[in-house]
Amino acid sequence: MASLSRLPIPYESDENFVHIISGLLSDTECDAIIQKHSADMVPHNLTLTRRLRSVFEDEELSNTIWERLNPFYGNINITDEKGCRWLASGCNARFRFCRYEQDCGFEPHIDGRRLASIDSQSFMTVNIYLKSVPPEDGGSTRVLSPSALEDGTYPVLGQVHPVKGSAAVFRDSLFHDGENLRRGVKYLLRTDIMFSREVPFDLDAACAGLESKAKGTLALEMAVRLEDGNNSAEAMQWYRKAYKLCPELEFAGTD
Repeated sequence: MASLSRLPIPYESDENFVHIISGLLSDTECDAIIQKHSADMVPHNLTLTRRLRSVFEDEELSNTIWERLNPFYGNINITDEKGCRWLASGCNARFRFCRYEQDCGFEPHIDGRRLASIDSQSFMTVNIYLKSVPPEDGGSTRVLSPSALEDGTYPVLGQVHPVKGSAAVFRDSLFHDGENLRRGVKYLLRTDIMFSREVPFDLDAACAGLESKAKGTLALEMAVRLEDGNNSAEAMQWYRKAYKLCPELEFAGTD
């Protein structure tokens, strides 16, 4: 049975926390995921990271993980910067399966949010460790101070060492990194806790009293975020809406 403990970090709050979920997946489940998806991995080298990665959809796995996380997060609600209230609704069925090898890690960053649909958005990261890594081998998820030292590094405020079947859960705004792996292999499965709007989004209500350009700009923002969340069909609908409200937006930034 899964259990929750808290990583001690300074200034812990509803937005600044790391939960460690022990026993989220069994050893057998971890091994099965590695075996099933390793052949699909491809190099994923970005400015912030160097690793092998596979992205896959799995509703059954998503439901299984949410069933185990629900006792801890099922009743959580979040109010965003615009005053909209969001209710926890499940786990993202789009998984990112990653393999880190020696000298690979992830530079300091925040994860940010993904708008899966106009009324569904991620607010929490779930990093599941599929293989244990000894602390002396590195590979931990490290919480960092946002204030850099003179040498450009960020002080480590706390860290989670990979333990097979466990997970680190934290908000989208947490500043963190993935410590470089000194030896061995690290397997990480990433999903998110998704939230649904308490009140469905209404563009007219959100832009009450504003001109068409302002409404179009907001619609365009939604389209871009939907596209970033891999929902191209709904993104296209919002692009059309944005350009209909304000045709000049379609050609903004072009010569």
